[in-house]
Amino acid sequence: MTRPRQGKKVGLWLALATVALLGACAQDPKLLAWDRDFEWTERLYVDGQHSLAVARYKALRQNATDPRDADEAGLMQCEVERVAKRYAASAACWDALAQSAHDAGVRVRAYMHAGEVRYDYLDRKDQALELWAMVVERAPDEAASQRALDHLTLHARTSPAARTEMLTWLQRLHDRDPKGEMADNLLLRRAMLLGETGQKPDRDAAIALLEQLERDHPYDSTLVDALELRAELYRKNGQWRQEAIALEHLVDLYETSYVFASYGYEEHKAAATRLIALYRGPLRELERALYHAEHLPDMLRRPVRQPAYFATIAEIHEEMGNLKLARQTWAQVLTYTAQRNADYKDNDRRICREMDSDAERERCLAMVEAMSEVETRECARARKEIERIDAALAARSKGTTP
Repeated sequence: MTRPRQGKKVGLWLALATVALLGACAQDPKLLAWDRDFEWTERLYVDGQHSLAVARYKALRQNATDPRDADEAGLMQCEVERVAKRYAASAACWDALAQSAHDAGVRVRAYMHAGEVRYDYLDRKDQALELWAMVVERAPDEAASQRALDHLTLHARTSPAARTEMLTWLQRLHDRDPKGEMADNLLLRRAMLLGETGQKPDRDAAIALLEQLERDHPYDSTLVDALELRAELYRKNGQWRQEAIALEHLVDLYETSYVFASYGYEEHKAAATRLIALYRGPLRELERALYHAEHLPDMLRRPVRQPAYFATIAEIHEEMGNLKLARQTWAQVLTYTAQRNADYKDNDRRICREMDSDAERERCLAMVEAMSEVETRECARARKEIERIDAALAARSKGTTP
């Protein structure tokens, strides 16, 4: 028996795969037309033709073949009503969408937006609060629930009575499901509201809630906010040691977590900076201050204020009595700045060399060479500090230091 040639078999399969791919890529003409209509309606909305945009979004929702498209058109219809300042119509639209949307998440969003319109524009705050509370209670796993909880927390700050009512509701909701999806957020919000009263007993109660959050939810995203708030409350109580412990935990958390590598910059910087101040100040543990001062630039990858960090390190060295190390660190300010300026100039020269004509290159290079060095404000101080320390070291070597 003669076996078929392999090349023909491969060619056949390739042809079939190509046909299948082309078939998958081909879109329903009706769907393409719907997409064009949606894009055109967006233009009407942006142009301020709100009434026409609302009518077209309504029609798009009715004519959509994909439930997700229908929900998207419904969301836009209600939003345009709000932007057009037809607030009653917008609220009614959100109410209807909350009942008829295909996706459960969209229904939750609709309830949340319905509350926003009532609270912000229609002066129906009680209705809004009921809607937001319902969203949090019934859909704790939806993103809109977090936003609803934000709104409820903001309202709680409007009066002592509102705060008391919110605190009671938060506790009841947490106690009902202490391991639920929103449990850590409920603890955090209670602590936030208690910590804002200005009363020490309330701050102590808030700290206890935050400690509970840390014990019960050690891996949840609220831990960072909880540690920051706990440190702040300790600071207000004058409990410096406890504040430092909370901040050390926060620093450790970012050092060992992917979170810091991606977007944990500001929280880490604030915690480490405060630790430096604590250890240089009331706690007077200069070794710990020096550790954080030296470690912080590495944590921040490429800090734009590196000379300022060097200045802090130099100051701590001098506080510890290490004049020679202080001088070396001040010298690093000048070395770092000179190297940075050299790198900038090299890059500018490279750009000049890539220009099209000889004349352009020559003009560009001449301009680069004529540019003066850019120095940070720490450079002038570094020179003065080096001169002062040199004098102190010389006096010390001669035995004339008092």
